Amino acid sequence: MGSQKDITPSCLKIWKPLACLDERSDERIALLFLNSESHQPQDGALHEKRLKILWKKAAYKALVDGAANSLYFGTSRNQFIPDVISGDFDSVKPEVLEFYKKKGCEAVHTPDEDETDFTKAVRIAVEKMTTQPLKVDSIVASGDFGDRFDHTIANVNTLYTAHTLTDVPLYLLMGQSLTFLLTKGKHEIHVNTGLEGHWCGFIPFGQPCRSVTTTGLMYNVSEEPMEIGGLISTSNEVAAGAEVVTIETDQPLVWTMGVKSVV
Repeated sequence: MGSQKDITPSCLKIWKPLACLDERSDERIALLFLNSESHQPQDGALHEKRLKILWKKAAYKALVDGAANSLYFGTSRNQFIPDVISGDFDSVKPEVLEFYKKKGCEAVHTPDEDETDFTKAVRIAVEKMTTQPLKVDSIVASGDFGDRFDHTIANVNTLYTAHTLTDVPLYLLMGQSLTFLLTKGKHEIHVNTGLEGHWCGFIPFGQPCRSVTTTGLMYNVSEEPMEIGGLISTSNEVAAGAEVVTIETDQPLVWTMGVKSVV
């Protein structure tokens, strides 16, 4: 199995996924609020404490289509004014869109149906980061999609697309889980904020991995092949006392982990 190992590049990628919710960190983010199945104040995307933490850390704030309804009806609407609202505008209520436009928010109509509103919002954020003096450590997309499995898979697809657009990490924060893409190579994931939930996993979407090696987990693998229909890692856990998880992979993996309900 070792003879199959061919992992490049050799540089180590450092991840601090929950720095975006850690009030002690100085993480600066580009924040994307995604359209959810429902638009109620109790949505995971609008958890009051989480919203305030994310908003404070955000150097750029964008609402994706119907997410504007959630912010408008579920919060003190004058307190949270985004920089951009984007999408095909099939979900946002006209009076909501007009309210934010009057507050100086830029409305970007993206009618192209070949990509999701999420993917198009990432493209807009990346463009803003390259054309304006906008320095961020990560892009955080927050939403909650209930029973729409197709939306969840579409969001995973956007993680792959985003990798072709920017080197800035993209984190998908859905309810009490956080998900991101590990590309080919070596990764160090910091799990020492105290906000981590009890579970984690890593899944080879798209194509098989010939060799995956991990440390810091309850169930580690060593140069193991992984693929859908074969070995994947779900319901794993960070090992007791571990503050860092390392993963070395020869093909992309999707990492997912729990987030404590306190945020």
